[in-house]
Amino acid sequence: MNKQRRLAILSVTLCLAALPFASRTIAQPVVPQNLEGGNLYVYAVGMDRALWFTKKSYGAWGGWQRLGGKINGSPDACSPNPGKILVMLRANDDTIDGVTFDFVGKSATWSGYGSKIGSDPGLACAPGDKVSLFVRGHNNAELYATGAENGAWSSLYTEDKVPVGLAIEDVQKRAAQPVKKSLWQKYKDWVGGEPFYVTVPYVLGAWGLGGQIKGGPEGVIFGTPAKQRQAVFVRGLDDFIWWRVTDDGNSKWLNFESLGGLKMTSDPTVVPWRNGGLLLFARGMDNKLWVREFRGGQQWTAWFPWGGPVLAGSPDATSWGPGRVDVFARGADGQVLHAWRDDNDVLAKEPKWEIVPNGTVLSDPTAVGTTW
Repeated sequence: MNKQRRLAILSVTLCLAALPFASRTIAQPVVPQNLEGGNLYVYAVGMDRALWFTKKSYGAWGGWQRLGGKINGSPDACSPNPGKILVMLRANDDTIDGVTFDFVGKSATWSGYGSKIGSDPGLACAPGDKVSLFVRGHNNAELYATGAENGAWSSLYTEDKVPVGLAIEDVQKRAAQPVKKSLWQKYKDWVGGEPFYVTVPYVLGAWGLGGQIKGGPEGVIFGTPAKQRQAVFVRGLDDFIWWRVTDDGNSKWLNFESLGGLKMTSDPTVVPWRNGGLLLFARGMDNKLWVREFRGGQQWTAWFPWGGPVLAGSPDATSWGPGRVDVFARGADGQVLHAWRDDNDVLAKEPKWEIVPNGTVLSDPTAVGTTW
């Protein structure tokens, strides 16, 4: 990231409250009174390559709002705390950027993280500003990961040690040392201690998880608060979905494992489900949506077809409550499709479908379901 780009990002951060879209999209959260009981925040790249946003609340869709930026690929989003959404994306120069939306403080901040990535990012969130980030290397097909606790990234390096624009897989090799605690505290003082904000010259690194993958990875933090685990899902070079998961103590990563079954034609997407389990979605060889369940965090079911329209890209799943799952995808005509079920029969019944109104997008959408 050059000096002009850094200044531009800082300028966007400082001036955001004055932009027309800010007053329309950053609003005080409310508890909806509709039968659905949740809100859906949807982000996608528009035909102008900027980030756009829409929301379903009180059972009705709002209009699409332009948030800006110049984006390569598709964003991913998650909520690391009530009232907050983090969106990560690949900028048009392949460096990784992030946008933190604070719906309580009515603010949004863009941050540039300096390193180049080779895929769309995959995010997983847990309360306490805890985030796991997964990407494919910029110059290879391997999987890389990093994370944040309390909004503080674990692998930020200073620009004088690591140049901006370096491939993410090479950052830690070039770093003489990671940011020390004293320097990290200084950094927090510079930006007011706000989680995830980077307005000074740092570069984000990652550690390797191996594998050879197609497309972008998908991460998830699941289980119970007392027994959380992490997992990452990818489409392998053989077009089967593979996963790598931490052990029961969440202390080390187990080896990659192929889930077999059916070959898929998209990146996977996953959402926590009942009894510490998971729901996994992907586009099948028929270009339609398929699902399988990791029941009780113990055993995978077979793939089940969810039917519906032909999909043009990868789906994205979210859930705002028990028994509820929402999946978004781009249709063949560029419109955003929404499928959902509000019971536990996801492997026995096909979902309801709708078209998100008044929008044609260039990327795969990403969504966050909330009850705030």
